[in-house]
Amino acid sequence: MTVRKSRNESPPSAAEADEVFERYYTDPMIREIQALIFKMVGRFADAATLTQETFTKFYVVLHGGKEVKNPPAFLATVAANLARDHLRRHSTRREDLVEEFPDRTEWTTAAQTVGSDAMLDVMELVTAMNKVLSPEPRLCLVLNRWGGLSRQEIAEILGIKPESVTKNVSRAIAQLENHLETKQPGHSISLEGGTP
Repeated sequence: MTVRKSRNESPPSAAEADEVFERYYTDPMIREIQALIFKMVGRFADAATLTQETFTKFYVVLHGGKEVKNPPAFLATVAANLARDHLRRHSTRREDLVEEFPDRTEWTTAAQTVGSDAMLDVMELVTAMNKVLSPEPRLCLVLNRWGGLSRQEIAEILGIKPESVTKNVSRAIAQLENHLETKQPGHSISLEGGTP
């Protein structure tokens, strides 16, 4: 992700900034960012709010005359930072972030998109993540496995060493597998995705 003011070139016009914003403010990108945030914070309402805040920051940066070289990476980084800040503000009440089932409209929409069984698996996994994992390992796991970010990118976002990212991801997977195996022996949920 690169954000920089143009040196030799004039800053993008408002029309150019709007064009870039509209290219990425699409339903698929909004859903992708919201899904990434949801996996981190565990509540649809919070994910929706943080998604809007992510795109608002993107809009402000574009209209501030700054060039964004890789908008999807920029959006994922902003989303991760907002989710991390949200989790830090609520870290003493982590169990309160678990929302057993979203409201009927969100549940129906998500279930129609990915299927009821897959949605139940996602809800079970997110609930387990919020109950079992502390914020840093949870963020590392989500950003790596579902956000597709490398350990170096995650380390830069979280301000930790790349080796810590690897340890956090491994520890998070082990804790989740242990929790899920204890809860329902023989039942597994895929933790695959992203880059190791």
